[in-house]
Amino acid sequence: CSSDLITLDIDQTARSVNGHQEGAKKGYSVKDKNSRLFQTVTWSIRETKTILKQEFLSGDKHCANDFLNRLKPVIFELKKIGVDIRIVCDSGYADIEVFEYLESENVKFIFAIKQFDTVKKRGKNAKKKELKINNVYKSR
Repeated sequence: CSSDLITLDIDQTARSVNGHQEGAKKGYSVKDKNSRLFQTVTWSIRETKTILKQEFLSGDKHCANDFLNRLKPVIFELKKIGVDIRIVCDSGYADIEVFEYLESENVKFIFAIKQFDTVKKRGKNAKKKELKINNVYKSR
């Protein structure tokens, strides 16, 4: 049983381009709306500040496209070296199939998902109760 925990951070960033670079397509960027861009996906190990993998996607590709198939080989390789794994990424990657896969592989995970007002109100009105959510205990 391993005692080493590594945190795999997965982050996608839109990169605007000038001109007509191959693969650049109109996509979503907060800073440069309606611009041609690439999507850069960086997979890094938080504890060592090591970039494990970097992907370049066309601007019109959402980060969730084929994410599970891109994730499985990474988890497989990390498990071969005998470390415990925690994944941290944003809501764009959130998907029930991804959650089920991670739980089946005993991988901890945190997805930053916006909490909408209706959820906040229900949480304030509910009794204090321990809930097990994705291997993390939360109190509501």
